[in-house]
Amino acid sequence: MSNQSSTVATIKKGFFLGIGIVIPFACLEIASIQYAIYETKELGNEMMQDATQYETTMSIDYPETIIKTPQKKTADDITAEREEDTELSADNDFEEFNADFNRSYDKSMKLSPHQTTTKNGKLLVTGSVTNNATIAVNSIQIEAELFKDGTFVYECSKYISMPIEPNQSENYMIQCGCGKGDIPEFDTVTVKVTKASRF
Repeated sequence: MSNQSSTVATIKKGFFLGIGIVIPFACLEIASIQYAIYETKELGNEMMQDATQYETTMSIDYPETIIKTPQKKTADDITAEREEDTELSADNDFEEFNADFNRSYDKSMKLSPHQTTTKNGKLLVTGSVTNNATIAVNSIQIEAELFKDGTFVYECSKYISMPIEPNQSENYMIQCGCGKGDIPEFDTVTVKVTKASRF
């Protein structure tokens, strides 16, 4: 009986001793896990703070969305961006040039009454044109049309390729014919500006 009670006492001691070791180890393990979770959260927060310092861009080249964090720009990257900006600026300049090139200021040109004379078989139509536009006009085409009994019979023109500033006038002389009597008979001459542009 004493052997049995001593065995039971030993088992009780071992049991309490085991419990005494297992419980602290279990508590230590739980504490370790909680600390690891805390550290993971802190690391995640730091990564999020670092990520917000950079501009994130979305790429939709693939079925799922990929977030890319751009790297620091190199001198080559900056040069390439400047060249792209220059190309865009050049495109805008071309569009503005094209719009100005195609814009006609003929309605802003005012013609003075014209005179006609004949010299060496040529018809000379003279007068002046005034620029009433708000900008200088560099290219003006003036046309003389000849009519006989209200029917158009001939035309000739003069091209002025010099800048005429706003409110400035310029004289013109249109020569019709080659001096070989090739101008048909006419009774009326009308003069008009058919083109006026900045270029």
